[in-house]
Amino acid sequence: MKIVAQYYQYYYKAHRFLIVCALASFLITVHFSPSLAQQRFPDDFWQEVQLTPPPDGVPDYWLEAYFLPSNPQLGWVVGFYRRSVFTTDGGKTWTRVQMPGRISYDRTDERNHLEGIWFPDPQVGYSSGPGGVLKSTDGGRTWLDITPLQLAGVKTRLWGCYFTHRDTGIVLGGGCGVGPGTVNPTDAQYVFRTTDGGSTWSVFVGTEPNTGMTDAILYSSRGLGYASSSGYIWRTQNGGISWNIFASTQAPTSRQHRVWQEDLSISNNSFMVPLSGVICSGGGINTGGVRFSRDGCRTWLEHNSGTVMYGTFLLNDSTGWAVGDNATVIKTSDYGETWKTINCGIPTERNIDDLWFINDTLGFVVGEGIFRYIPPAKRVLQISQNPPRNVYCQGDSVILSVSDAFTEYLWSNGSSTATTTVKESGTYRVRVRVPTCVEGIDSVQITFLPRPEARILLSGPPFFCEGETRRLTAASVQAEFGYQWTEGRNILSTSGVLNVSRSGTYTLRVRGSSGCEAVSTQTVTVLPRPNTRITALRNQKFCLGDSTILQAPAGFVEVRWARNTPQNQERNIARGQTLVTRTSGDYFAEMTDGNGCVWTSNTVSVFALNLRKQLFITLDQPIFLMDSTGVGRITCATITLFNEDTVRSVVMPNIPLVRNIEFSLPPSQLPFVLPPLTRKRLTVCFSPSSIGVLRDTLFVEDSCGVTPIALEAVAVSNDYAGISRCNARVLLRNVGNGNSGNALAVEALRLAQPAPNPASTSISLLIERLIENANSGQNLDGQAISAKCVVKDILGNTLAEAEYAALERFTDERTTRNYERGTFTVSTQYLPNGAYMLVVQTAHGSTALPVLVQR
Repeated sequence: MKIVAQYYQYYYKAHRFLIVCALASFLITVHFSPSLAQQRFPDDFWQEVQLTPPPDGVPDYWLEAYFLPSNPQLGWVVGFYRRSVFTTDGGKTWTRVQMPGRISYDRTDERNHLEGIWFPDPQVGYSSGPGGVLKSTDGGRTWLDITPLQLAGVKTRLWGCYFTHRDTGIVLGGGCGVGPGTVNPTDAQYVFRTTDGGSTWSVFVGTEPNTGMTDAILYSSRGLGYASSSGYIWRTQNGGISWNIFASTQAPTSRQHRVWQEDLSISNNSFMVPLSGVICSGGGINTGGVRFSRDGCRTWLEHNSGTVMYGTFLLNDSTGWAVGDNATVIKTSDYGETWKTINCGIPTERNIDDLWFINDTLGFVVGEGIFRYIPPAKRVLQISQNPPRNVYCQGDSVILSVSDAFTEYLWSNGSSTATTTVKESGTYRVRVRVPTCVEGIDSVQITFLPRPEARILLSGPPFFCEGETRRLTAASVQAEFGYQWTEGRNILSTSGVLNVSRSGTYTLRVRGSSGCEAVSTQTVTVLPRPNTRITALRNQKFCLGDSTILQAPAGFVEVRWARNTPQNQERNIARGQTLVTRTSGDYFAEMTDGNGCVWTSNTVSVFALNLRKQLFITLDQPIFLMDSTGVGRITCATITLFNEDTVRSVVMPNIPLVRNIEFSLPPSQLPFVLPPLTRKRLTVCFSPSSIGVLRDTLFVEDSCGVTPIALEAVAVSNDYAGISRCNARVLLRNVGNGNSGNALAVEALRLAQPAPNPASTSISLLIERLIENANSGQNLDGQAISAKCVVKDILGNTLAEAEYAALERFTDERTTRNYERGTFTVSTQYLPNGAYMLVVQTAHGSTALPVLVQR
């Protein structure tokens, strides 16, 4: 909170003290690895926190800092121009916030700045000062003005605040104008208290002349608390409702009496306040200091710092800090008896207004900038290496780093950050600085040893044919080196050579005598064997004058045929995808594909008989076609066979069929005997059991081999129409012959008589249509047979088409077949009186019902 006394001095400064820290010792003689130099700097120092620049370009000036004791990762800072920053990571990074109500950029306009900040929990916080009172409910991200209405028309300055609960706390200020002859004789001491988060306020008004209220500490919402004013300590015993002067802070030897005390720090019986100027509001000559009491305010020691002081902080009963103008940062460890200046790292022209310590090694001072305290652990300059090894190998990277507590860095390789990455051997030096007070140098020797060679030699192209192998060899094989071949996680060999016969990526790891390793990989691809099977397109056993055809698969660049005989092997007897041969032997092919791989096929044995063919077949076309036949009916046809041999008969005890279901041979023909030079007809019958094109193959055989005859016929449905015994029209279509014990399968359409008949405006026809999959007797989800109904005149002209409406589906209990019942309705209102026909059509038949139109 710390009122800036120069407001009332208009920044007149008698003088500023220039504090320069002694240079640290230079320990440069480091020429080994890792670095063994350690430069310990004698004083603590500070590092400036880097904030995002203010968007309006006006420099920051911070007046109050606070960290949440229950969670010191959370901290807030406020200052001039109603600016704020907050951190959620203990001060490593900060987020800037513009609080509402900024009036101008005039520092002397007190309405623009805030002097107090307090968060009783992580979400709810308050800020106060001459600019009023603001509240946040989201951790300081947004703020709302809740200045007490009682201040309307009252000329006073609010200052600090303290909240014991998210709804309960105080805001205080005023008092330097009390008494006759002052600038504002009505300016009393004010303590505003709220118990509902700032919605309403009660107020205590003090009447002590010429003492300005600044800061307070409450121990409970209803109990003890203390406040600081110019020259006095106040006390409350009811949580801030009422206050009395508890003690004077003036030492017996002090020449300054009611001097501005902007802050208050308490640790048990130890009290500490800063001093600014020589009057109530901090004005007067540019002087100040600190007052310290170790006995509960009975006696005080006063230290004159030579500059106005604004902030204090007690780490414990004996140890505390105080800050002020001209980079004044001082510390006592003996209850204020002696003080030491510790401002290394803070430019001497910077003014400091407040401070907060999270613990004895982590603290912040704020003013013209925010500075982080650098604890003893970070006051050492020593280069560290990552990874921390004594030996590095060519190709490695080593990260060299020093403490990030310094302000400036300069490495011998030109890097200007706390870390640098090196990849070459050499001595690396770093010079670090904290301007005006710290400078040091450290160095380290980094050596990168050569790696062994891990180049892989391949015995041939990396693409090779299935069945071949490749030899992988390390380019340099030495007895003292270690070798390891792997594929994935599998270790395949620990020698310098590896034979491979399958596709994969193979890794060679070579470890030299120095411990450095080199790694190389080689990918090989095995080309898989394609389809190389040759087949015979004709009988492999044939008679004199005949031949067979061998065929290789397509897709090869070259096919060369070869033959093995009992006497020798004949190669390159022919080229091409097919081979026509009349010679016995075991044939195979050598095929060359597009990758250059040569593959050897399977072997096909060919037998050329020393006989001539006897049996010849008389057919007009390659397939023997039979007449179409209805389901369940039978038709037969004959094939003429001729034996042209003059001596031998053809005798076939059995003539096989592949399926022997729809097609059959009358058994009376067997055995089938053809004497020399005779023709004879072979009868084949066709009796289908289902509709469609049906095929089979018949095999006839003579002494030279078997000859297939392809058979084909078409099975069609049998359609019927008639009148049932109940005088209902019926259409039937046969779809099966009842094999395997099944009942005769039919499609049916049952028709009732048209009604009304004669008709005037419309006529309807009730029908029942068989469902296609009705054989199950259970499934009603199939499709009813297709049908339509039209009206025709006596000349056969179609005059109208009826509309169909489905009514229900049901199962016929007698036949267990499923039907759909529906009606065809046709409009007759535009038809002249006369006789017409109501025609019902299906895909396999139709029936006509006479109707009469009469009006």
